[in-house]
Amino acid sequence: MKQITILASNANGLIADVTKILANAAVNIESIAGEHYGSQTVVTATVDDTEKALEALRRQEGFQAMAEDALLLRVEDEVVALAKISQRLDAAGIDIRSIRFVERHDGYALVALSVDRSAEARHILKDMALG
Repeated sequence: MKQITILASNANGLIADVTKILANAAVNIESIAGEHYGSQTVVTATVDDTEKALEALRRQEGFQAMAEDALLLRVEDEVVALAKISQRLDAAGIDIRSIRFVERHDGYALVALSVDRSAEARHILKDMALG
């Protein structure tokens, strides 16, 4: 799975802008989340066509858009779920770039995880990895 990260300075309404750009490019959004960090706004999304999405987003002035591999994990939906993942990766010296819940249902959660060494992380978390 690819995860797209969009950065912009002082971008109120960035999610609205991103969703409009992707809709106009006929790209289906599977998940999207946004956060403000000081003067920066960060939107993270998964879509059905990463290349088409990046092409459309990179045409926009003031946006920086990049894609990276993300592991999709199925975990028990419990308070310690993210701690279990992060501790296993930390013990192997693997740096977590981002981790977020994609959805929750029936006692389980899907988690998207971006790390500095995907192949090693996939091996360490093979009992949770999807696909």
